[in-house]
Amino acid sequence: MATHLFFLFYFLYVGLTPMIAVNTLSCAVYAGVLALVRAGMHKSACAVITVEVAAYSVIATVCFGPNVDAQDFIIPVILAQYLVFEFKQAPRLSIAVGLSLLWYGLIFVSLFYAPPYIGYAGWALRRINVVVVVFFILFEMILNMLAEQTEKAFYSRKITKITEESHIDPLTRLKNRRYADNIFFDRLLGEADVSSPRDICFAMIDIDHFKVINDKYGHDGGDEVLKAFAEILRRNLRATDLVCRWGGEEFLVVMLDCDLNYARMVIAKVQAAAAGQPVEYNGAAISFAFTAGLCMYDGGCVADTIRKCDEKLYEGKNAGRNRIVS
Repeated sequence: MATHLFFLFYFLYVGLTPMIAVNTLSCAVYAGVLALVRAGMHKSACAVITVEVAAYSVIATVCFGPNVDAQDFIIPVILAQYLVFEFKQAPRLSIAVGLSLLWYGLIFVSLFYAPPYIGYAGWALRRINVVVVVFFILFEMILNMLAEQTEKAFYSRKITKITEESHIDPLTRLKNRRYADNIFFDRLLGEADVSSPRDICFAMIDIDHFKVINDKYGHDGGDEVLKAFAEILRRNLRATDLVCRWGGEEFLVVMLDCDLNYARMVIAKVQAAAAGQPVEYNGAAISFAFTAGLCMYDGGCVADTIRKCDEKLYEGKNAGRNRIVS
């Protein structure tokens, strides 16, 4: 629209009435394009722009001949087809081919045609047309780069979100075993300092008689217990600790910079919170308890530490459940 406003004043200056009328009409067309864009009708706006540029190129070439380079206005519109993402590939390619044939046709026909306003096609008009074409090509290149960067950023965020979701247990919203195995333990081993090892305590927790809860209240009732217990764990553990649903009714807790006595106190606090907070489900209060096995990480294989925690866990199960074994 700004380009046509410029040409309108230019042709007013040189006194070329037909082109004054053409550019006035073009300004009105672009006012309509702005209204279409505001209304969200982007396909219609793109179609109107394509038709307007093609028509203006034909009129200007017919008036001034090919030496004025007005037919080159079609080139940015051809390139623009690759930026119109709302059109399918086949229509965009067809439009680009059609515009290319029009561009060649204007040059060919003009070789055998004497334009009526060739005398107005001075040096200034030719240079202005070239500058306009180059400007819009550069503008489209910048838009294309921005679009690519935006698209990369969008998909990068999407991949990050999908990856993060793959590490979250959908029921409890705690980290899952995949996260522990693929991310947390690798990071833990990577940050290990042999000369000054950190005190790290592992706790494997299993809800007692969970099958009984499922049988009595159904799986939905069991799910409510798991979600409630996950919330208790979240409230009582630090943000730096790993709280992970290991599988089924088993939960793994990894407490950093924590000795066995402190870890036992933390798990005892969780145990008291669970005992004092029955889960309300369909008018029933579901009470639950858990057994935990604790052991310190010795800096070796993580799997061995988890196995030792499991052994202590089952030691507690065999001793009557609802206890912490370290």
